[in-house]
Amino acid sequence: APYVRRMLGRPRLNLLSRGSRSSFWLEIGLEEGKNRQIRRLLAAVGLEVTRLIRVSIGALALGTLAKGAWRHLTPAEVSELAAPSSSASAEDAAARGRE
Repeated sequence: APYVRRMLGRPRLNLLSRGSRSSFWLEIGLEEGKNRQIRRLLAAVGLEVTRLIRVSIGALALGTLAKGAWRHLTPAEVSELAAPSSSASAEDAAARGRE
């Protein structure tokens, strides 16, 4: 668990479905993703990643947006992204308290 916390912070992990003994779908939620982070984490516990699918970025669900496609954000989405998140504010305050 300490290795997972260093790699992912407070990740959210759900087993979505299981195929064979070595094949399953996981849903992993990150607060901040870094280059190849999920692949490295799962390799560290002996699992090979064969496919990654991004389903959202923050509160923005990608839905049916095609690979390489883009769209304009709605005014509500822009407002939501511009507003500080309550969890980020609490974490920043906790970090300042440790300094």
